[in-house]
Amino acid sequence: TDNTTHLTLAGNVLLQPNADSWNNMTGSGSNETNKALEFDGSNDYVNVTSNSSLDFTGSFTAEAWFYKQSNNFGVLASQWTHDAGKRWEFDVTGDGQLLAHISDNGNNNFYLQTVETISLNEWHHAVLVFDAGGSCIIYLDGEITSVTQSGTLPTSVNNSSKDLTIGKSLWGG
Repeated sequence: TDNTTHLTLAGNVLLQPNADSWNNMTGSGSNETNKALEFDGSNDYVNVTSNSSLDFTGSFTAEAWFYKQSNNFGVLASQWTHDAGKRWEFDVTGDGQLLAHISDNGNNNFYLQTVETISLNEWHHAVLVFDAGGSCIIYLDGEITSVTQSGTLPTSVNNSSKDLTIGKSLWGG
């Protein structure tokens, strides 16, 4: 079987700090480091086609390095949809807080949002840790954050098969 995760780059995603191709990110030499994807906030995103390794229903951890340049809403990673297939999403709000959505059945939606705001024009490391039925924690730059929450903490993640997207928002921006 093919265990390769296939990525689709949509829009005009740029590989920074220069325009080397995606294929040049691997291999030997100096081309392996200091790279990032740059999204324009409009139509650029990465899509990872749904596969069994992404269809987890229990505990998980999602993390991202990001550089926020404006007060626009941005999706770090998501398997969220407008239909009953809602699973999870990890975002940065327009006000600069990290926001997690987790659903166990498409209807029970749990939200966790940081109190702290993110500085613009700096690199940040964000981590979402979901312990099924036990806890949900957001780390920002290595520190546990203060949060507000709404909804009931799920005991599992919705058992539906969805693509994983990076940088694609259903909410606009």
